[in-house]
Amino acid sequence: MRPIHGREAALANYRDRRSAQHDPERHRLVAEIIDQVRRGGDAALRQLAERFDRVQLTHFEVAAQARRAAADQIPSELRRAIDHAIERVRTFHQRQ
Repeated sequence: MRPIHGREAALANYRDRRSAQHDPERHRLVAEIIDQVRRGGDAALRQLAERFDRVQLTHFEVAAQARRAAADQIPSELRRAIDHAIERVRTFHQRQ
């Protein structure tokens, strides 16, 4: 994630992201990745992690201690914003 400073930069970023959402080639690549994972399961996820992230995964679950340590490093203002976003998503889905 990269910070965006200023209204014009935010609008430009929004336009770039919107146009990327309608890119047929990007949609094709994403569909191909989803299909690989559906067909190949965990093995496909491992291959994709190595391809895109250059990591070799031995397991997918992050240990509870590592999750807590990471959560403890989130600034309190950001944590409140995340919690607020989570609550808004829950409320939205409960109303459906």
